[in-house]
Amino acid sequence: MKISLITLAAFAAAGSLFAYTERELLAATLSLEAANQGRVGREAVANVVINRAKARGQSVEQILLARAQFSSLKAGPSASIAKAREHRNFKTVWSCSYDIAGKAIAGQLRDRTNGAQYFENIGAYGRPKHYRAGGVTIKNQYFWR
Repeated sequence: MKISLITLAAFAAAGSLFAYTERELLAATLSLEAANQGRVGREAVANVVINRAKARGQSVEQILLARAQFSSLKAGPSASIAKAREHRNFKTVWSCSYDIAGKAIAGQLRDRTNGAQYFENIGAYGRPKHYRAGGVTIKNQYFWR
């Protein structure tokens, strides 16, 4: 079978050309979704992913790659991991996110979100669009079930 450069480019763009681990994928998500939220904010985003995976009986990878769920991954897994590693504060953000991802996947991360399965940036208005009783605000993010 002959593979053209266009075909290879399409696979690379879809993020399916390079292997990655579930931990790297979660770390990239944390780095891209919550880079400016500090360790606690990134832990809360990891909590959301783990809580969804448990509630739906799916893997972390399935949750992260589900259609229209995490905008930071729309370029595909490999491209998103590469982008996270290129962050201007790569050493601190990536190493922190990678540590959190490992603990989250191993079940060693305290849930700071009261079981939240969703989160959003509070934004310029200073209040969440999807306010729910029992929701939690951490840094500039709002978490709810």
